[in-house]
Amino acid sequence: GITPEARVEDIYENIMEIGTGLTLHTDSIYIFDADFSTDIMAGNELLMSITDFDGLWQNKSRQELAADYCKIIEAKIQQLHAEYGLKRKLIGVLYVIGSMVALGLLIWATNYCYRRWRYRLLRRLLHRTRPLTIKDYEVLNLHRQGVLFLTGFNVLRWLVILMLLFIFVPMFFAAFPETKSFTYTIFGYVWNPFVSILKSIVGFLPNFFRIIVIILCFRYLVKGLHYLMNEIGSGNLKISGFYADWAQPTYLILRVLCYSFMIVMIW
Repeated sequence: GITPEARVEDIYENIMEIGTGLTLHTDSIYIFDADFSTDIMAGNELLMSITDFDGLWQNKSRQELAADYCKIIEAKIQQLHAEYGLKRKLIGVLYVIGSMVALGLLIWATNYCYRRWRYRLLRRLLHRTRPLTIKDYEVLNLHRQGVLFLTGFNVLRWLVILMLLFIFVPMFFAAFPETKSFTYTIFGYVWNPFVSILKSIVGFLPNFFRIIVIILCFRYLVKGLHYLMNEIGSGNLKISGFYADWAQPTYLILRVLCYSFMIVMIW
């Protein structure tokens, strides 16, 4: 009274429910021969029923077909139990505990190295560096360099911790078959943006080189205009109707127009 697709789905769900259970007795899978069907049972649970009509299509009696199916189902349930059973769960729990201990030790080692080495490296850095100055302005004195170094070193520490979490947290999910798919999902959340960014950079390289060519062309064009206007302004080059005093303002206007046109071309 049901479609073949619905029948297959019911049988699949029954097999998965028994196979993924914590305990399994192999002798609990047996054949029960009723009046109008031969049933494959798992304890008191019905896995599937085989009728005379099913056996007719296989040129077998329903009892022979049930015996063949029973062996296949029993092998599949044992395979599922090896993947999802109590023993596998205990191994997964031990794996998670070991991974958590390893993660805790690595985070502790990272923080220990950070606390132990930050001031040692800072003293070595300050002994070998000098204040960064531009002309008479002191951009980075030793104090600012020290603060910048400590900030960067702290950021590096957190990056290492985040990397450790990124490595170990998916391993927790991978310990159990039910949550194994989350491992690839978590990796995808981080890996896919990197791949997308890398593809975008590679795809943009041709345009990047075009931009460089455009900038170089306009840079030398502006230099040529600057040389020309200097010659006019100094009186070395004379153009009728164009006064030498107009050279500098004209150069500034032309430079603005050139750079504006350059931005439009780049855009």
